[in-house]
Amino acid sequence: MKFNFWRNSKKTNYPEEITNYFAVNKPGVEADTSYVVFDTESSSLTISSAQLLSIGAVKVKDNSIALRETFECFIHTGKSGVKGNVHIHEIMATGKEEKKEVKEALLEFLDFIGNAVLVAHHAKHDVGLINRYLSENFPGVRLVNQVIDTANLAIENDRKKDTSIKIEPENYSLDALLKRYSIEALERHTALGDAFSTALLFLKMK
Repeated sequence: MKFNFWRNSKKTNYPEEITNYFAVNKPGVEADTSYVVFDTESSSLTISSAQLLSIGAVKVKDNSIALRETFECFIHTGKSGVKGNVHIHEIMATGKEEKKEVKEALLEFLDFIGNAVLVAHHAKHDVGLINRYLSENFPGVRLVNQVIDTANLAIENDRKKDTSIKIEPENYSLDALLKRYSIEALERHTALGDAFSTALLFLKMK
C-alpha cells in the first residue's frame, strides 16, 4: 500500500506532531509492539456529519493494560450544545470538562498512538471519524496504523469454533461481548471508559 502524502510531506508545512507521525510510520521503521485501544464519542453515527466530542485511549503492553499510559480529550464544539447522542454519553459543550480545540486534540492523539496497532470496537466508525477530522484540518493526513476491530475478532474466533455459526449483529455489540466474557463495563458511554472495557475484551480474545 502506498501513501501519497509521504510524497508531499516535504512541501506541506505540517505541524511537528504530524511530521513525526509520518516518520515513525514510514516503511522500514521498527513497529511499536504495543496496542492502542481507543474509542470516540460523537453526536451521531453518521461519519460525514457527526461532531467529534471526545477521544479516549489506553495502551496495552505485554498482555496487560498500561494504566499510566492513557489518553482522554474532550473537544470544544463551539456550540452551546450538540444534538444526537448527548442523552447517552452526557457530553455537552457547556459541560465542566476541560475542552481543547480539535486541531490540538488530533495532534496529541497522533503523538500518543505513534505506529502502534490500533484496536477499537466497530472500528470503522472511530477510524472514519478521526480520518474525516484529520483531512478537514490537515489536508492529506489520515491514520495509517494497522487496525484491529474487536467485533470482527470475536466473529473470527466464533467461526474458528463453528464454521456454520449464524452471525447476529446484536451478539457482537460491546455490551453483548462484555457480558459473554464476564467483563464489568467501566464508565460505559464515555470514550475512556469504553476504551478500557474494549481493552479488557481484547485481552480476553487475542
